[in-house]
Amino acid sequence: MKMPAPLPQELADLAGHLAAKPVAAFACELPPPPATNQWWEPVTIQRRHHSVASIKLTRAAARYKQAAEDLLLRQGVDVVALEDTFRDCWLRLRLTSFLATPMQRDVDGPVKPLQDLVCALLGVNDARVRQVEATLRLDPERQRVALRVEGYQVWDAGSGTGP
Repeated sequence: MKMPAPLPQELADLAGHLAAKPVAAFACELPPPPATNQWWEPVTIQRRHHSVASIKLTRAAARYKQAAEDLLLRQGVDVVALEDTFRDCWLRLRLTSFLATPMQRDVDGPVKPLQDLVCALLGVNDARVRQVEATLRLDPERQRVALRVEGYQVWDAGSGTGP
């Protein structure tokens, strides 16, 4: 396999600069979403006289997504402006779950549900998500998920130094 020619130094420097800092960021707090295994349910779809296995959002997931969007709207978040801002960006998601007990759920439990929620709100395909960081903290008094979304014009996947 022939390797592509390296970028000229000027373009490599520009790409490194664009990958170093997000061009957009958004942060919010949401209630913890339903667990991943409560997010989707199996369904059978009939297509041209054949049954096809698929999955769909559960009612709990649909209610959560609507409640989260309503909460953001009440907080003054302009969802249309978010779509415009993040439309062409590569995404990094940072999640911190604050839970009542250490064994309440896995660290990655809210990742996929919140990734789906964020991508739906931003109007982007979840293939735009390039990095997810998830941590757990204890707060028995106020369970929540702190979410930060960062958008990058360039995703430097090769150097290990970019996002």
